This record gives sequence, C-alpha cells and structure tokens, in this order.
Amino acid sequence: IDPGAYTPKIMTMLDFNLWSWNSRVFPGIDTLNVRKNDKVRIRIGNLTMTNHPIHLHGHEFLVTGTDGGPTPRSTRWYEVTTDVAVGQMRQ
Repeated sequence: IDPGAYTPKIMTMLDFNLWSWNSRVFPGIDTLNVRKNDKVRIRIGNLTMTNHPIHLHGHEFLVTGTDGGPTPRSTRWYEVTTDVAVGQMRQ
C-alpha cells in the first residue's frame, strides 16, 4: 500500500492477505480480555482480497463507524456478524 493511500490496490496486491485489529496485524495481536459489561472499542480493517464476515464469539456488538469514520448515534446498529468488504473498516 502506498504511504498515505486510503484504498488498497487489490488488483496488484496478489500476495496480500492481512487483517488488522486495532491497527495491529497478526501475529502481533494480543488477546482481548474483558469482563461482563465492559465497553470495548475494536477497529477492524480488511486488507485481504475477499469480503469476510466478522463475529465475536458469544457477543453482540454495536457498529459505531465505517470507512468514513464514526457514524451518527442514530445510524448505529447492533450485529452478531458484520460483513467487511475488501479495503473496508468497521469500528
């Protein structure tokens, strides 16, 4: 990805298959240990070549942002799974 680029060039990134969680890429991702009723913000980025459904085992979550950044409170929605397309972000 070119420095400062907002969109990956998926047609030329044939060996690219990365997911980022809170701006960190596997294997540099730590476990996320939380307690019941904790509020946790997770930012997910799809830098792979395919869309992918994301779910947090045993949890419902509120989608508070997309590619364009945070969404107004009135447009946020709860999910158990959200499809993150190529180059998209969710938070």
